[in-house]
Amino acid sequence: VSAPLSVSAFTLDTVSPTVTEITPVPALDNDSTPRYTLKTNEIGSIDYTGSACISPDATVAVGNNTLVFNALSDATYNCTINILDRAGNSSPLVITPFTVDTLAPVLSGGPVLPNPGSAVPGNEPRFTLTSVELHEPGDIIYGGGCTSATTTVTGSAVVTFNAVKTVSYPSCTVKVRDGAG
Repeated sequence: VSAPLSVSAFTLDTVSPTVTEITPVPALDNDSTPRYTLKTNEIGSIDYTGSACISPDATVAVGNNTLVFNALSDATYNCTINILDRAGNSSPLVITPFTVDTLAPVLSGGPVLPNPGSAVPGNEPRFTLTSVELHEPGDIIYGGGCTSATTTVTGSAVVTFNAVKTVSYPSCTVKVRDGAG
């Protein structure tokens, strides 16, 4: 019989890390490099294989970890990344779906009718506002003294200005802010 061979102490790890989403990317985001925070109970690495959501960050520490994704084009993203502990145990993390929308609405409008100089109560000036972003509503922002009860637009809307004093409005402006800001 041989003499006993001393073996160094070791730890057998067959348990995958626990990973949770802490701060998701906003559902509609105008930042093409969105931030995402996850929490894990083990140090390890991040496997982005097959995911459109990729970050230069390759490792995670115990606790909260904020990732900044590489530039993403305007689209909707459904991503999964894997967190691997030092033993190679893997935990998939499904990232809450989000949409990147960096494009501001493009507006067009028809002429103001009736001729603003001939408007009378009950026949207030109005025009048709059209936004290229037909798929989502936008908030209408008025400037230059003009106001209207119409506060949102999806596609197109007839905007009727609120009753105005008999005064000229040479600097009336209309802007639209979409859900991504």
